[in-house]
Amino acid sequence: FPDLPRIGEFYPGFENSIWLGLFGPAGMPEDVLERLRAEVRRALESSDVKASLMGKGSLETLELSPQDFSALIHRDHERFGKLIRSLGIKAD
Repeated sequence: FPDLPRIGEFYPGFENSIWLGLFGPAGMPEDVLERLRAEVRRALESSDVKASLMGKGSLETLELSPQDFSALIHRDHERFGKLIRSLGIKAD
């Protein structure tokens, strides 16, 4: 849609991102978590994985601490929850 303006042009301050994360059960041992983090980090640093992600439209990868990732989830939950409630959207 080359003639369609970017959303930020008619809705100032709009910001959105798409993120993916890994989740596990509460109480996972720290050594298991650290191994998972290390393996994910290693995979994301791979040139093959980077090329694949870029080819699918990913602009960057971020490695967030568990606390920062939790804050991101809560921020988006609050933000989109407020929007969904204000529009009266219900799941079918």
